[in-house]
Amino acid sequence: MSSVESLVFYIVFIVAVALFLRNVYRLFAMVCLGRFENRFDLLWTRFKGMLVYAFAQVRVVSEKFGINHFFLFWGFLVLALTNLEFLLSGLFPRFPLILLAAFPTA
Repeated sequence: MSSVESLVFYIVFIVAVALFLRNVYRLFAMVCLGRFENRFDLLWTRFKGMLVYAFAQVRVVSEKFGINHFFLFWGFLVLALTNLEFLLSGLFPRFPLILLAAFPTA
């Protein structure tokens, strides 16, 4: 990547992070309008529920087209990891493309 391309990448990255943080602040301010509820009780039960219902998609798979949703969900997670890898390789050019190297092209 040339120095101009690197500079443009860093500028776009900084603007994207600034917009993201602005939205996080806005959403956090909205959440703070609500009343307090203790979400740190039963941590192990909540963690198991997250694994079962969020990652294993147990409720969704029990529906008619649930298995399709399951594969779409995990496909998007893999794509998100690949996009993160591209982002890191743009910020740090010597960053190895570990996930993409696992799938050789013809």
